[in-house]
Amino acid sequence: MEETRGGEAIVDDVPGKHLDQSAIVLPLDQSAIVTRIVDQIVAEFKNPRDPRWILLRSLSRKNQRENAARQIAATMSTRFANPNVRHELAGRAGARQWLREIVFPAALLEAAGERFTERRIRLGKRWVKDAGGRRVAKVQPMQLSVTAARRWLIQRARTLAEESIIGSSRSAAAALRRRPSKREEELRRLLVAGTSRADAALKMQLDRSTIDNRARRLRSKGWPTADSPGPHQIGPLAPKPPADPM
Repeated sequence: MEETRGGEAIVDDVPGKHLDQSAIVLPLDQSAIVTRIVDQIVAEFKNPRDPRWILLRSLSRKNQRENAARQIAATMSTRFANPNVRHELAGRAGARQWLREIVFPAALLEAAGERFTERRIRLGKRWVKDAGGRRVAKVQPMQLSVTAARRWLIQRARTLAEESIIGSSRSAAAALRRRPSKREEELRRLLVAGTSRADAALKMQLDRSTIDNRARRLRSKGWPTADSPGPHQIGPLAPKPPADPM
């Protein structure tokens, strides 16, 4: 749901609150899938300037996505339920500006990069289910209705923003001790094995930009990638001692 304030669209930051059940039921038969595709096409023609849809659609250019992310970020709530996040923001000068100009745009772009990644999805307190009422273990956000996909985008971006806020406050020494997330560990193993970032993006069903972001996050935690070893040097990336000339 959106409200307008001074002619500006304000994004609803409570995903799932206004969704009916049909919006989060995954279509299984061909006719239902076709209906969802038509739903996406109609949404684009009805409101081609919707910044959420610009982030989600595959035809958007890089500069369009970045502009859309900034536009959405400017309307996102800077209030968080997570007490750890609130604590970190309370001690930062200019926190609201930092969130809307730095943290939120980056989180929105990363979330959009995951739009074709299969996962279990919950919007608010409601899980995406199949027609039989069972939770769907693997579903791409873009398989949802337009309404649900847009809400997933905002929800996922806020989750990534929380991770960024908490992570940015830790000292460099603490950052080096942080363990990679499950998806970061998957990427790390691929890169250590010599997989290119382009091939890793295909294997993990992610955009290349998302792979680059996660590789940077791995380096910030002190873990190696194929092109930039870190202090936790392991495996084939570990340098060998020079051979004794004698």
